[in-house]
Amino acid sequence: MKKAVAIKITQIVLATIAILCVTSTPLFAQHSYNVKSGSLDGELKSKGTSYGEYVLGDKSVNRGALGGGTRGYEWVLPDKGKTPGKRGALGAIDGEPDAGGGSKGNTFTTTALGDGIKIGQTYTASYEIFKGFLSFDTSGIPYDATITSTTLTIYGKSKNIAGGTDFDIRVYNSVWTEPLWNPDWGAIPSGNIRGFLNTTDFSAGQAHTIPITALNASYLIERGGTTRIALVSSRTAQEISPSPGIDEYVEIYSANAQDPNKRPRLDIGYNGDAPNIRPSLTWTGEQYYKMNAVYPQEIFVGENTVTFRVQYTHILGTAPFKTQVWIDLNADADFSDPGEQVDMRAADLSDTDYTNGKAYYADVTLNSDGVSDIRYRFVFTDDNEVEAIGIPAQAASLTTIQSEEKNICFIDTANNGDSISSIASFFEKRPLLCNLFSSLANQKVMVSISF
Repeated sequence: MKKAVAIKITQIVLATIAILCVTSTPLFAQHSYNVKSGSLDGELKSKGTSYGEYVLGDKSVNRGALGGGTRGYEWVLPDKGKTPGKRGALGAIDGEPDAGGGSKGNTFTTTALGDGIKIGQTYTASYEIFKGFLSFDTSGIPYDATITSTTLTIYGKSKNIAGGTDFDIRVYNSVWTEPLWNPDWGAIPSGNIRGFLNTTDFSAGQAHTIPITALNASYLIERGGTTRIALVSSRTAQEISPSPGIDEYVEIYSANAQDPNKRPRLDIGYNGDAPNIRPSLTWTGEQYYKMNAVYPQEIFVGENTVTFRVQYTHILGTAPFKTQVWIDLNADADFSDPGEQVDMRAADLSDTDYTNGKAYYADVTLNSDGVSDIRYRFVFTDDNEVEAIGIPAQAASLTTIQSEEKNICFIDTANNGDSISSIASFFEKRPLLCNLFSSLANQKVMVSISF
């Protein structure tokens, strides 16, 4: 009986040890990382009258999919009147002769960026071959993270494929620069295919997922940096030329798609530390808010209303939890007094896309009596209370104009078409007495008179 009890106790002890061993074994935290493509994405087009050797990932020679053999391409450089990377109707590298004769046929063309990216090739009056280029901000993934799953989602815009010419949309690593220009045509460091989608499964108006294995994702995803991808037709890679009048290309929505749900997206799962993601604050880029976040920058003594505007961005699409502007109203070097932490409102309630910036504003009436500089800063946080970074998050100040009212007169220029003549008349009557100052902020002209 004692022996049986001893055996039973031993089993319990071993089981307990096993449980402790399992529960004490450190487990890697699993995280999901979802990010939409960057605004500099686009396509490159190679255009010419003949079809020849295709060099995959070779940036050392001026060759592409057209021309045959080792025939070189002329790069259109600034001394030819064009700027690599310029985005316009002609693109950065124009394949058609221009007025100055600086560019010739069989050169690469950067397509003007719209909401679509073409992949594939066609043959109308000449051969045209398209590659798509995508970028994703994966800087928030730790360098030592282990990628466990990855899916690339693209949204079909159009399908232009003749019978029997379906192809694989291949996913390659790429090292293209920003903005795109001609050397990026071959900016593929290796010929390894990281994923693919056959166009028989491709439809316009639908989202399509391309699964990427954990092994391929470990090479594709740039942890702590920017992941760049090239999308290439398998028929292009295999040097299968299109027949005259034949289309064999598809078009996907780019990062410029008006509907954010149609933009290319990467969904990444990984083991490791939590994503190192912080929201950011920037200028809105609107009139009066291109280099600062308050209008006007100068105010006059007394009660004055100013408008604060700032742009919040979170690459993971996370909405802000706190949206405030902090104003040191009494100049006591803190922002903790009543009324100094002012809530801001969304400028556009219908805008729910936080990945490309969303504007917030607050109209605030300030009493500037006795205060020469009013300090302010913006405090935004996400739902994890992570505070946004950026220049607007740092303390800045707006200036109050302090002067005696008897020395000041104002001429309103907001609605007065004769304001300039009025000012001229004012000076004629008081020559050499006045110094003219301008206040765009209040749409008034301030004249300081020497008595």
